Amino acid sequence: MNATARVAQDQQTLLRAVLGGQGDDAPWALLDSNAWKTSDAAEKSLACRGLQACQSHGLPLAQRALGAAFPGIAQLMGDENSAALAQHFWRQQPPTCGDMAQWGSGLANFLAEARQLAAEPFLADVARVEWALHRASLAADASP
Repeated sequence: MNATARVAQDQQTLLRAVLGGQGDDAPWALLDSNAWKTSDAAEKSLACRGLQACQSHGLPLAQRALGAAFPGIAQLMGDENSAALAQHFWRQQPPTCGDMAQWGSGLANFLAEARQLAAEPFLADVARVEWALHRASLAADASP
């Protein structure tokens, strides 16, 4: 395996660990089985604390990122439902890059396919418009 493929595999392993696996020990087993394996207790403790920090901050970060990109959806759904949406969307379609402003392109389809929101079909349309506005706000200015 070349270095680029190894780094990509390590990143995917870390992402699975941050998102959680099947059972409480799954994230730690993933880390133990890969590049983070170490016999040094201090390094292992530091890695575990780092992983716990990523896990505890991931879902609030997801909620803030979706709220920034989709303020209308957040307002229409309310705080409690927006938090639940962010958590579910984070687990179903996790970020694929480190820039959270790039995450959320699949939310409109996610909302359209959600059985729980079948009575609110306009939410997907609102999400499509908000994603287009969000992407436009991030685009580089045109040269004069």
